[in-house]
Amino acid sequence: IDNIEYNQNEKTIDYTKLLIPILPLIPPAQRKVLKLRFIDKLTIKEIAKKLKKNENYVSTTQKRAFSTLRNILKCTDNNTNIIEE
Repeated sequence: IDNIEYNQNEKTIDYTKLLIPILPLIPPAQRKVLKLRFIDKLTIKEIAKKLKKNENYVSTTQKRAFSTLRNILKCTDNNTNIIEE
């Protein structure tokens, strides 16, 4: 999800609105990285600096968050499975 907006048939979908209600279901470290990355729109480098962690930590945490999101969304309606699109 590098680009939080997805253009489908000239219609832009803002996935931020879909992400916000799911955030409480995600572990705190993953939630913080996703929030900074996709809601606050920070780069991985900026997040690392803000969290006083290295970029590898941020990247790995983001990948784990995507995996967590996939698992959460697999348990919901298939129409909301934005990670697989």
